[in-house]
Amino acid sequence: METKDSCGAGDTFHGAFAWAVAAGADTAAALDIASWSAARKCAVFGNAGIPDSIQLQQFLADEV
Repeated sequence: METKDSCGAGDTFHGAFAWAVAAGADTAAALDIASWSAARKCAVFGNAGIPDSIQLQQFLADEV
């Protein structure tokens, strides 16, 4: 995956991690979701790459 814009990756990581923990994910799954979310954000310029709650729920379901 090519990096296009890393601005906001940390906020995306922290937000996705908090969401995953609140959704009941264990620490390892929450870190996976957060890392995946930050990587998606970096692959697109601007905020278009930030996953929404439906995408986060799908990723969590696939992880568990």
